[in-house]
Amino acid sequence: LQHFASKQSPLPEVSPAQPAYITFTSGSTGEPKGIVTHHAPLVHFIDWHVQQQGFTRGDCFSLLSGLGHDPVYRDVFTPLSIGATVL
Repeated sequence: LQHFASKQSPLPEVSPAQPAYITFTSGSTGEPKGIVTHHAPLVHFIDWHVQQQGFTRGDCFSLLSGLGHDPVYRDVFTPLSIGATVL
């Protein structure tokens, strides 16, 4: 860590209309395609999930989903959005 700067840079502005991630699927046709998801629905879901379940910064979350499966967004972004721990 000594080789990396400790100076923090401000985060860029992000619009709710900007893409957040792309999920790739073969769909029902067997042809791969990418589905673009924007920030707004992801942020809305994470906020709802935190409020509905009463999660707090002191909670620890197990990473249950594989990195290629869409529940990983819930399993990673929910705890990180509130400063909780991902195990």
